[in-house]
Amino acid sequence: MKRVVGLLLLLGCGERQSAGIEGTWTLHVDRSWTTPDGVTEPSQALDEADYHAVTGPDYAVVITATVVEVGEVPMEGARGADVGVRAHFDLDGGTFAGGRFEVWDDGGLQAELTLFGSGVPIASSERGALSPP
Repeated sequence: MKRVVGLLLLLGCGERQSAGIEGTWTLHVDRSWTTPDGVTEPSQALDEADYHAVTGPDYAVVITATVVEVGEVPMEGARGADVGVRAHFDLDGGTFAGGRFEVWDDGGLQAELTLFGSGVPIASSERGALSPP
């Protein structure tokens, strides 16, 4: 029941989109961004069509109401304003130039790990399923 309520909140039926995603997860990367031209801002949304299929890596993820940790030597970030139906975290620790981590429900939890660059707005972006470890 708690998971169902959390997913309803994530979908926008409640006040806070990330309720129900708190916990320990594994991000199974299955798509990688192909770095097309036209990205001018780190905050720019990336189109699903600009990702191609890959296998791995997997990242350990810990999400609380206010922070996220991603990876073995964790990239850390604070909760920001939700972006549409996505729970959004601004990464500022353990990264070279910052980044973002977003979670949404698409018939199952999905996540995006995007790292910003120096001299380029976005250096890399990976997406995949978010599941219990």
